[in-house]
Amino acid sequence: MKKRIVWIDIVRGIAIIFVIIGHGLQNSGIQQFAWGAFLVNFIFAFHLPVFFVASGYLYKSKSIKKSLKSGFNNLLLPYLFSVAIIILGSLLAKHKLLTNIFANNWVSLPSMFIRVAYAAGQSMESVVSNQHYGPIPPVGVIWFLPCMFIAVVLFNLLMRLADRYQMAEFSRVSLILLVTALGILIHKRIFMPWTADSALISQSFFYFGYIVKKYRILETLSSSYYVGSISIWLLSAKLGMFQLSSGNAPDYLVGIVAGCGSSLVIFKASILIFKFLGAKKLVLFLQKIGQGSLLIMCFHSLDGTGFVFLGHLMSYFSTRYASWLLAIILILYRLIIPMLALVIIPHVPFARNFYDNRRYQFFWQHSIKGNKSNLIFSPNSKMKHHMF
Repeated sequence: MKKRIVWIDIVRGIAIIFVIIGHGLQNSGIQQFAWGAFLVNFIFAFHLPVFFVASGYLYKSKSIKKSLKSGFNNLLLPYLFSVAIIILGSLLAKHKLLTNIFANNWVSLPSMFIRVAYAAGQSMESVVSNQHYGPIPPVGVIWFLPCMFIAVVLFNLLMRLADRYQMAEFSRVSLILLVTALGILIHKRIFMPWTADSALISQSFFYFGYIVKKYRILETLSSSYYVGSISIWLLSAKLGMFQLSSGNAPDYLVGIVAGCGSSLVIFKASILIFKFLGAKKLVLFLQKIGQGSLLIMCFHSLDGTGFVFLGHLMSYFSTRYASWLLAIILILYRLIIPMLALVIIPHVPFARNFYDNRRYQFFWQHSIKGNKSNLIFSPNSKMKHHMF
């Protein structure tokens, strides 16, 4: 029976909620104010790094074949289904069908396939851009899924190599830092598909999560270290935005350290929430959100790039309300579609096979045994859980 670590689900629940909050704040234009820019930077400093750190914490060595298969089923299938919705919706809107639901993102068939194949987090010129197709447009928040796929497979490969050659801790750290530095160098020169440069940079987050569990850091760290982590987190927000979707950072060292430190703070906060609130509604809510964080991310992305509702809402409210009030309205709105999807999709055959393939496998796949989850609490419990 596979058992879930509840506080990890809480971590993911907090993170995905702040992904939505961060984008809602961006949509409102609140970054035109210094305090608004700082708030957005503060959120971006942790909301995606914490997913990588959590995956490193849950790391368990797999064969390369199993790692690829698991990554494809749990990360690439949701990506492919989401982009299929975007393509189909764009095609319908192009022919004046369901234009009250779908946005017309259609340029040309080759352009759409390049967009899907690159899975870019930001619009950029690339080696395949030209005068006909222009810059590759971003695919939306789901850029994260192919990036996470590369990151998970790569980290598993690096750790297996380290184990095979019995590398000491110093050598392992050096290897991870080398890969991270390579990611930064590549980012400065090449626009990589699948945001592969960020996948390389994220290896530091993975390894940090790994050593947090290995050395039982959550059980031994004093409060002064958390104060220090928050200080670095604040410094990172002051310097600017650490944006993994583009691989940009005002200071990579500060950004990476802040990503690790802020993740540690969120870990500790999640543990305390579960410890003191137990089975209260807040815990159950965050746990549910965390378990469905991937599905929520996909429909949050579809809301931003595939549907027309956000654009209409922004057009209507942007000239009528102050930025702070618009931010609240947009955040509340942007929570609606992902939360509805979380409730509805598990009851929709075929769609649920793509978005939650662990529980709802296709008929040609082996059925999963022991779907029931046990609630457990221990920062270092050796219970089965998935990196993502």
